[in-house]
Amino acid sequence: METSKMDLEGLEMGSSSKTNIKRKCIETSKMDLEAAHTCIDKERQALLDFKAPLQDPYDNLSTWRPEEEDDCCQWSGVRCNNQTGHVTELKLKVYYLGGEISLSLLNLTYLSYLDLCEYKFSGVIPESIGSLTELTSLDLSDNVFYGTIPREYGNLTNLEHLHLDSLGSCRVENLDWLSSLSSLEVLFMDGTSLAKENNWLEVLVISGNKFDGNLSDFLNTLSTSATTLETLDASSNQFVGIYQSS
Repeated sequence: METSKMDLEGLEMGSSSKTNIKRKCIETSKMDLEAAHTCIDKERQALLDFKAPLQDPYDNLSTWRPEEEDDCCQWSGVRCNNQTGHVTELKLKVYYLGGEISLSLLNLTYLSYLDLCEYKFSGVIPESIGSLTELTSLDLSDNVFYGTIPREYGNLTNLEHLHLDSLGSCRVENLDWLSSLSSLEVLFMDGTSLAKENNWLEVLVISGNKFDGNLSDFLNTLSTSATTLETLDASSNQFVGIYQSS
């Protein structure tokens, strides 16, 4: 059976058309991917404002440049949502930065992960972080803050991990805000005073949570920081070990 010239031309045109469509789809996908990784201008500026007052002796934030063509989603320690371009994670652990935390972080409203552990951040522990309500993980440990841990942290109802250990001279004057953190699975507060000067804490109930860690370490921390504690209910948690008085 012979194939006419017209039929062959039709097949070639059809094949060419499919190839062009496929090429356009690939090019469109590439454009969408590139667009998705471009950070939001407002959030890019927020990161630059966060960096501005900091001491960075090892130049760990050297990729954070003010040039307009710079994509902050590619900066060291920054991660963005692939679909929206919003900054969702700021992981700056062991970057050896110093100074005070800027209020510009409030413009990172889609932030879900904030790790500022092992710095030399100083000043009053920032109340403003309590406004970052998308956070699921917050680590401020091993810094040199002072003051009262803000009850505004109770607004962070999506938190699953909270690290407030070794904060310098911070203290907790009220634990009521912890009851709002219904998603909390991990809490570290060792080295943080749980009492006012008049040692007010007498009853502490943290039952029915998912707190884990070494039971002995937890109870020894309580015994030194909450000296008037008379009643403790830590049942239905995930502590391990046997209590040994230090």
